[in-house]
Amino acid sequence: MWRPDLHTPWNGPMQRLPVIPVTLGGCLVVAVVGLAAATTETSTVGVLLAVAVAVGVLSAVVADRRAWLAVTVSGALTFLVAVDDGENGWPYLVFLVLAAVLGRGQRWMRPHSKPLPIIDRHVRGSSRPMP
Repeated sequence: MWRPDLHTPWNGPMQRLPVIPVTLGGCLVVAVVGLAAATTETSTVGVLLAVAVAVGVLSAVVADRRAWLAVTVSGALTFLVAVDDGENGWPYLVFLVLAAVLGRGQRWMRPHSKPLPIIDRHVRGSSRPMP
């Protein structure tokens, strides 16, 4: 039986992972991406883009809601720490939350989408169907 919480978009079925290591790993990835972007990128939008992409990808991969919320909060805190001292980072958090919701929404849409029909064509002189 196919369950959305036991599948990842890249490798199909997988074993259910414990919540705490997944949460800590996701938070660590977001923090490393955010701090690396802060050291290399001088603009706030560049740091926001890097953290938002990391949060969005992890939101699509992480199965547990608690881990998803922890990764999103970690991304928000990392972004607020990485923002320049003189700039207010709070208005930018809307885009970070949007990336997290889009990643999670992509995960919700996956089980409801219908698979595309496979056309089984044969090539003359071949015993294998053509993809």
